[in-house]
Amino acid sequence: MSWNFRYAKEKESGGKFKPPAGAQSAAKKALQWISEGHAGDGFTSVGRTRAHQLANREELTLSTVKRMHSFFSRHRVDKQGKDWNKPSPGKVAWYAWGGDAGASWAASIVKSHGGGDSKKEAALMDNVSGGPCTGKAECGTCMDLDEVINDLAETDNSGKITPKSRIKMNKIKIIKQVHQNLREKK
Repeated sequence: MSWNFRYAKEKESGGKFKPPAGAQSAAKKALQWISEGHAGDGFTSVGRTRAHQLANREELTLSTVKRMHSFFSRHRVDKQGKDWNKPSPGKVAWYAWGGDAGASWAASIVKSHGGGDSKKEAALMDNVSGGPCTGKAECGTCMDLDEVINDLAETDNSGKITPKSRIKMNKIKIIKQVHQNLREKK
């Protein structure tokens, strides 16, 4: 199914999901910690955006909820860290994405809409085939791909991006380049 068709289908059915109050509360706490400087150097603009969206209880698209679910799936292990009892960067990020309430909510939405996307790269290629790049800063597919790239930027204890994460990010960058090349061929 192409990205355009999925997007149209989401729009047609309302396709928006209002986060629970618990996710809003967690995001507000994260924003407080961010303002106090607890986010760390690796905290992304995507995390800040998500925190603001959740703190305002903005309705989110299914694709955004799926990205939330993906984030929680990858970062659940962070809760076992030695610094979890204080506002460590990992805890700030977890709360920014909605905390435990957001994780449960996102998992239930994803499950009720066909489960997780185990073939993320295939889905991204499907998105790319949904249409050529507009060549403008607001190209939806480019913005989605940039968000996925930022979301994949996992760092080690020294703040450097891990080799495994860099490989994943490079794959998505290649997909973005293919998408942008479609514009050039039109």
